[in-house]
Parts: sequence; structure tokens; C-alpha cells
Amino acid sequence: TNLINAEATMGSSAYQITELLADVKKGIWSELPGRKPIDVYRRNLQKSYVGTLSSFLGGGASVINLGGVTLNISSPTDKSDIKSVISAHLASLRTEINAAAALSTDPMTKYHLQDVSKRIDKALNPKD
Repeated sequence: TNLINAEATMGSSAYQITELLADVKKGIWSELPGRKPIDVYRRNLQKSYVGTLSSFLGGGASVINLGGVTLNISSPTDKSDIKSVISAHLASLRTEINAAAALSTDPMTKYHLQDVSKRIDKALNPKD
């Protein structure tokens, strides 16, 4: 909420929620661009990341912990850009995950990426 308020006050010079999500994603999903195998600890972290953002879309989260960065959501999310930004972020992440899964030669990494992609699908399309 503070990031959205800062953007409203400071405009494009403010650190925006899209920048925060992009920065956190670079750390949590660092294996994707290089198509590197993902170890068990990183797989768990990545599942937690997707789970946290997914639960937020469902309205269940008011506090989100993204790899050590804690977001406290204090305003109604249905009346802000927060859900829109998280939905777009997850859709973009799913595209990257699907591309990496298609090229992965490590079976556990491939299974993990396929599973996480399905979890994102379910979060973005809960009625399907």
C-alpha cells in the first residue's frame, strides 16, 4: 500500500510495486534465465513464493513475506492496483517457467516447474 501511495505522490520517481516484484523475482527465480537445475531448498522457496502471491489473489493474505521482504497490505485490495499487478506478475512468471521447463534436462527441476506452472494457473483461473 505504501508503494502505491508513494507512486501516487511521487510519480515515476517512486520505487514501484512492479519494481519490487521484479527485484524479488530475480533473486528467487535466478535459475530460470540460465536453465540451471533447481535444488530442493530453492524449489521450496519458489513454491512458497507462488503460494504466498496466490493466496493474496484469493483475498486471504494481508501480510506477504517475499524472500525476506515483508509487505503489509492495509487497504482493500479490490480497490487498488495490487491484485492487478500480482496477477500480471504471476502470468509473466508462468511464461518464463514454461519456457524453462520445456528446455530443462534435470527431471526434478522439470517436474517442479510444471507443478508451479499449474499452481499459477489455478491461482489466476480459480474456477477452471
